[in-house]
Amino acid sequence: MASIYINRNLYLFLIMCILFVHCRGDKEIRLPLKESISLFTLDDYFSSNKALELSSDSIFILMSENDRLSQLIISSTGAGTNNFKELEEQVKTKLIGGAVFLGKNTKLSQKTNHLQQMSRWPLLFSLDAEPSLINSRVTDLTQNFNKTVTTKNATEAMDISMEIANILSSLGIHQNYAPVSDISNNVSVINHRSYGKDLEDVIKKSNAFISEHQVNGIVATAKHFPGHGSAKGDSHKNLVSIPNIKKEIDIFKSNIQNNVISIMIGHIAIENGEFNTNGKPSSISKKVVTNLLRTELGFKGIIITDAMNMKGVTQFKDADINALKAGADLVLMPQNPKELIQSLKSEMRNSIDFKNQIEKSIKRVIRLKLCLGLFREEHIN
Repeated sequence: MASIYINRNLYLFLIMCILFVHCRGDKEIRLPLKESISLFTLDDYFSSNKALELSSDSIFILMSENDRLSQLIISSTGAGTNNFKELEEQVKTKLIGGAVFLGKNTKLSQKTNHLQQMSRWPLLFSLDAEPSLINSRVTDLTQNFNKTVTTKNATEAMDISMEIANILSSLGIHQNYAPVSDISNNVSVINHRSYGKDLEDVIKKSNAFISEHQVNGIVATAKHFPGHGSAKGDSHKNLVSIPNIKKEIDIFKSNIQNNVISIMIGHIAIENGEFNTNGKPSSISKKVVTNLLRTELGFKGIIITDAMNMKGVTQFKDADINALKAGADLVLMPQNPKELIQSLKSEMRNSIDFKNQIEKSIKRVIRLKLCLGLFREEHIN
């Protein structure tokens, strides 16, 4: 163990030496990790920033295996899931990398601050803060937001996005599971949560929402890939399906070109064509997550599943680990975080390719947290 410890610290020392070096042709100067962690913004996420890459690698090395794997897990509190004490316990035992706040919440800033202080590593906090839902998620707001579908144009979408982003920032929330980039044909669950039925209109408004969120330091999440608007039914209640990839995919293509940082995969089966999921939801299909979204559409950001307690996916065995095998970076609300971490360790021992894939996902999450300015000096001491 002593030799491993020495080698690990030697490697860190070498990284720090590299960070000191000015790289000819780059604008930034390499700095020690303690100084570099505060340099980045969300604008840097997709950049070829060597200082950011080296900082991500350095933090990865500092983490234990459990610390690393926990970064892939987003837990929850409220609305029939964990109560706040259970969430605290998950933070104490280093089982999660963040959480989404469900149901009706008050004093959110106190809760997020408390959990951050408890955690060894910074946590990523999320909310379903669509215009249609934010008032039902944060009950002590003074603002009242209209349903998303009533948004008149891209300018109004941008104004609303800025207002919501400022609210989330004040609450200690970093990622919004919005916008809904589906069309509103589905009346069971999408309905007024979408920007409407016109494809071009949804593209303009969703991109306006994304841009304004991210320029204000909040991660936007386009959902529900590959498109829930064409499906019948509610994936909270059962597996829904679409016959084939529809034009709805063009909305997500445009969101990707607009540098959306995160995309949520829905529990939506595809019945026919090249990306037929063979009766399984897209969230656990490598064809959809890796082949379609990551490879064909070229998405380089954070892929997160929809909630893994939804009936559209719970009927499938080992869904949590299979979502990661499919190529997701974050698993939202897995059934048992501790068991998922153990399954990950086992799978990584058996497959070097899977181990490499998981390590890339962990580094994507660390990179995101760096760009959000979540790391502090105490995290890396």
